[in-house]
Amino acid sequence: MSVYQNMYGLKPIGPHRRLADELFADVSVACLTCAGRGLLDVSGGEAWIQCSDCRGMGFIWKSTSEEVKALRRQVLEDFPDAGV
Repeated sequence: MSVYQNMYGLKPIGPHRRLADELFADVSVACLTCAGRGLLDVSGGEAWIQCSDCRGMGFIWKSTSEEVKALRRQVLEDFPDAGV
């Protein structure tokens, strides 16, 4: 839930979620470095570090920050309480 909130700036649950999921469906891809896990194994399963490529999120934006902000604004126009 925290990854969703950090990534989209929206609450992870609520009536806005369907719209948000539709709008954000094609704006990110799984990080290739960590295979979408957000963590990298550094000692055969004994220790992990945060992936520096995706900052531990597991995903990387395909869209510009302006495009992502516009999508977020679109969600907030319909659901003002969805923001965090």
